Amino acid sequence: MCVTGTLCFREMGPNPEAWISALGQGDVYVCYTDSSGQRTFASAPLLEWLDEDATILGRTEPFQRDGRLWQISRSDQPEGATLHVVRPVGSGPTLTVDQDRILQPLVNASPVAILTLDLQMRVTMWNPACERIFGWPATDIIGRHYPLVPEDEWERFEGFFQTVIDGQGFNGVEAERHRSDGRRVHIAISTAPIHSASGEVIGAMAILEDITERKQLEAQYRQAMKLEAVGRLAGGIAHDFNNLLTVIMGYSDTLDGGGSPEDTREAANAIQHAAQRASKLTQQLLAFSRRQVLQVQVVDLNVVVQDTLDMIVRLIGSDIDVQTAFAHEPIFVKADPGQLEQVLMNLATNARDAMPLGGRLTLTTGHVDVDGEPWAQLAVSDTGVGIDAETAAHIFDPFFTTKEVGKGTGLGLASVYGIARQSGGDVTLESAIGEGATFRVRLPISAETDRPDEAEQQVVSRDRKATILVAEDNPDVRRILVRMLRSSGHTVVATEDGQAALDHVREGGLDLDLLVTDVVMPGMTGGELAKHVQEVKPSVKVLFVSGYANDEVVRRGAAEGAPLLQKPFTLSSVTEAVSKLLESD
Repeated sequence: MCVTGTLCFREMGPNPEAWISALGQGDVYVCYTDSSGQRTFASAPLLEWLDEDATILGRTEPFQRDGRLWQISRSDQPEGATLHVVRPVGSGPTLTVDQDRILQPLVNASPVAILTLDLQMRVTMWNPACERIFGWPATDIIGRHYPLVPEDEWERFEGFFQTVIDGQGFNGVEAERHRSDGRRVHIAISTAPIHSASGEVIGAMAILEDITERKQLEAQYRQAMKLEAVGRLAGGIAHDFNNLLTVIMGYSDTLDGGGSPEDTREAANAIQHAAQRASKLTQQLLAFSRRQVLQVQVVDLNVVVQDTLDMIVRLIGSDIDVQTAFAHEPIFVKADPGQLEQVLMNLATNARDAMPLGGRLTLTTGHVDVDGEPWAQLAVSDTGVGIDAETAAHIFDPFFTTKEVGKGTGLGLASVYGIARQSGGDVTLESAIGEGATFRVRLPISAETDRPDEAEQQVVSRDRKATILVAEDNPDVRRILVRMLRSSGHTVVATEDGQAALDHVREGGLDLDLLVTDVVMPGMTGGELAKHVQEVKPSVKVLFVSGYANDEVVRRGAAEGAPLLQKPFTLSSVTEAVSKLLESD
């Protein structure tokens, strides 16, 4: 009997082709058993396995041996003989195909760019997709340094390359690379180190997917979403303002037609009420867009909530239990206290509408950790109906509302979002249907703790009269502003722009006390005018007026921290601002 891996042709039986086919694979073992059950041939490694476990040939499931997974197949031979063939899992009954003969066509046919670099960052492989995406033929690139990285990013790329050859490849990292013609393409990069047979790192490979078209589609989608939001915003504004303008124009017509004193008073009151509602709507829009003028000061968040509590209780009704959980220590933030009150009132109103049958509203203040930094947090929780995920995704969108027509502008939560962002913080929502909702407003903690003491605040006198120069390019606003100032006994000179105002000052003869100027005017901004006027008359004080202000407007038009009167203004707000400024040091 032959018991080694060498074939004994005289004992092979009538079907040697099966043996030859099997033994042509170096890691495939065979065992030939005759009709009497006698093993007439077995590969040497298989004999060792059989000596340890004689039942191994009866296995039908893959098994582990020598660090590999094996599978046994059985085939019946003529005259009752049996042939068992043992192969590694994944191998076939034919000769093993050279992997390079499979992998190279795959690399060449790949729709994504595949390249390899040596340790000196020279290109050692550059597949056809690389040529198509980046424009360089392989003949011009093989052996050269990696050509895709712009000069100003090369140092950063070297750091990435070192990370890869240190064994820390990455997947799906997005970047921009340039083509041979200089055009930029967006790509997603996946990398891995290349090891030699001995395990030594000899280079790196990268798979680069061209995602330029996808990025363009994403940008188009974002633009479409913006246009949809703008359309919704415009429709909401038009609806609400048309209602307000109808009231104003209608009552203005009744005033032109005369009428009793009672009718006149009713018309005047209705016009004023509509104007106040229009002003509030404008403030909500500015809060949403983070463009309103903030009167920032250091405040204790606990105190703001406590001071607003009575208004909230009156607002939401007696069927809702209001509870508070204040932090044990003061929480100082730098914000506009009036805007924080608006945040509280809007969130309380939203909670009330979510609890039509009553419930509990909880206001909580405290500190939270965000990326290792302490922040102040105001949480407003209700036990209402809750908000589903689809609605929550749009809850801060302008004019998005689930309320009935006439029961909300859809700007309440949008303005909460705008105020939080403009104050340097953010707002998040946690909710589910039937589980209520919690809005969390986070604000940066202020390093300052000094707050104005009301007892020490200066009492503003309104008796002082002054000579005031007004610079306002809008004729209607200019006329009403002059009328308000003159009604308080001031001497007023009105000009239509900055240059005309400056000419008045330079001509002399004007004993000027105060300059009241719009921030943004054609030709010369209010800030530039103030600077030139104070060069001629350093003692002149300046009050800036604006209805649309953000950091950029302040930098361009007025000195940061300068007194600012916000449009739309009233007689009382103008009188208060002017008197306070005239009495200040």
